[in-house]
Amino acid sequence: MEYKYSKQTTDVYCNGLYVWSGKDNDKEEALYLTDTLPAGFDLDKFTLSMEIYIMWSATAAAQDQNIITIDSSYRPFSLVTKNQNIFVRVNNGGTYFDTGIPYTLKQWMKIDCSYNQGVFTINGKTFKIGKLFGKGNRTISSTDFGRGKNFNGRIRNLTVTSEKVAKLPNLLNKPDEVYCNGIYVEEQNGEKTKYWQVDLGENFNRHAFELSFDFKPMFDEKTASTYGNIITLDSGWRAISLMTKGSTIYVTTNNQRNYFNTGIPYKLGEWMHLDIFVGGGWISVNSPANGKNFAIGVLNDGRLDNTLSSKNYSNGKAFKGYIKNVVVNSKYIKHTPNIILNKKAEIECNGLYYYDNKDTCKYMCECLGDKMNRKDFHFQFEFIAKKGNDKNDTIFSFDTSYRAIGIIIKDDKLAIQTNNQDNTFATKTSFKYDQWQKVDLYYNYGTITFNGEVIKVGDLQGPGNNCISSNNMSNGHSLLGAIRNLLVICAK
Repeated sequence: MEYKYSKQTTDVYCNGLYVWSGKDNDKEEALYLTDTLPAGFDLDKFTLSMEIYIMWSATAAAQDQNIITIDSSYRPFSLVTKNQNIFVRVNNGGTYFDTGIPYTLKQWMKIDCSYNQGVFTINGKTFKIGKLFGKGNRTISSTDFGRGKNFNGRIRNLTVTSEKVAKLPNLLNKPDEVYCNGIYVEEQNGEKTKYWQVDLGENFNRHAFELSFDFKPMFDEKTASTYGNIITLDSGWRAISLMTKGSTIYVTTNNQRNYFNTGIPYKLGEWMHLDIFVGGGWISVNSPANGKNFAIGVLNDGRLDNTLSSKNYSNGKAFKGYIKNVVVNSKYIKHTPNIILNKKAEIECNGLYYYDNKDTCKYMCECLGDKMNRKDFHFQFEFIAKKGNDKNDTIFSFDTSYRAIGIIIKDDKLAIQTNNQDNTFATKTSFKYDQWQKVDLYYNYGTITFNGEVIKVGDLQGPGNNCISSNNMSNGHSLLGAIRNLLVICAK
C-alpha cells in the first residue's frame, strides 16, 4: 500500500531562525515549515519532491545549513547545504554524503529524491547511503531540532510518498542476561571459560540481516584499548566482529582484513544498546547517540558456520561482561545470479600489445554487451604471470575504451587502477610469478571488494564498451601468462 503526503502550498517562507532560541521584543519570531506525515509512512522506502528557494548568503549556505528533515526526534534523514553542494545527512549526523549537485541562491530549484532500503537517488544521481534509523516520529520540517538550524528561504510543492516494506522475519530472540568472563581457552588459572554463543542456522543470510543487543563491558582498560571482542559472526571466517578499541567501537570484516572506527563511544561498566543492519554491501551501526554507515563490500562466505559468539576464534579475544536482549532478523533468499560470462578454458596471453602485433598477439578479450551493469558487478578469475619486460605488468582491464578498472603488478603486490590509470590503489594481495592466483573483485556503487579487502574507488567513467581484456588498450601493456575460470556476474 502506498501512502502519500502532499503540502500543496504555493509558498512556505522559512526565515532561518530556530524556534527554541528564545523570543522577546528584540527578536523576530521563527517561521518554519512543519507537518506530520501519515501513520503509514515507512522510513525504509519513500520519495520526496519539492522546490526550494535559498535565501542565505553564500557564506552562510556553505556552513552546513538545513533544508528539510524527517523525524524531529532522531533526524535519520536531512537534506542540507554544505560547501557548494546539496548533501544528505543521515542518522543524526552520523554520516554525510555529497551528492555533487550544486545549489543555486535566490533561484527556484527542483529536488526529486527517493530512498529504498539503503539506496538513495536525487535528481537522477544514485548513491548507497545505508540504513536509516528512526524513532517513529513522522514529523517533516525545515528545522533540525537537534542542531537548532532552520531553513532560510521558501519551499513549495512538497510531496512525500511512502510504501510499506516487508520486514525481515525474526530468527533469534534471547532476552536472558549472560555473563562472559573473558577467558578464551577452556580453562585459565583454574577458572573455566564462560561465553555466549548461538547457531543462527541455515535460514540466516549474512548478506542481509539485523542484529540488536545490549551489552555491559567489564574489561580492564588495557584489554579494552587493544581490540576487546564484543560479538563475532562466523567462528570459521569472522565475517563481522564488533570490538572495543580505545574509547570507541570498531567493526571488522572478512577475518579482520578491514577495520572501521564507528566513532561511537562506550563506557566500561555501563549498559549500552546497539542496532546493526547489514545489506547491499553496507553496515549501519546505530547507538542511542548516533548512527554510522560504512561501505563494507561483500562479506566472504568463508566456512558458513553462521555462529554468533562472544569469542573471536581468529585473534583469541573473548568478551568480558554481560550480554542480553539479543535479536536477529534475517531470511535466506536463494538468488539466481545474472551470469554475463562463464569461460573455464585456459586462455594464453603472450604479452604482446594488440595494436602493435595484430597478427601474432595472443590475449584475452571478451565483450560483455548491454547486459553489463557498471554500478554493481563481480569479476572472478585465475591467472598466472611470467616475468617479461616493463610492459608486462598488466593482468586485467575492464572497458577497453575507458579503462574503467585495471589490475596490475606493483611492488610484489596487485594494485587496482581506475578511470584510465588516473587513480592507483594498493592492495594487500601478494603476487608471485609462475604461480596461479585467484582474483575476486566486486564493484558496488564506488566501493571495490578485492579478495576480501574493501577499497573506496569512487565512480567509474563510462558509458564505455564493456569489454574485458588482458591488454590495456591505452598504454600498450599486456599480460604475459594465462587466464582461466573467468566468471562475470552483475546485478540485473
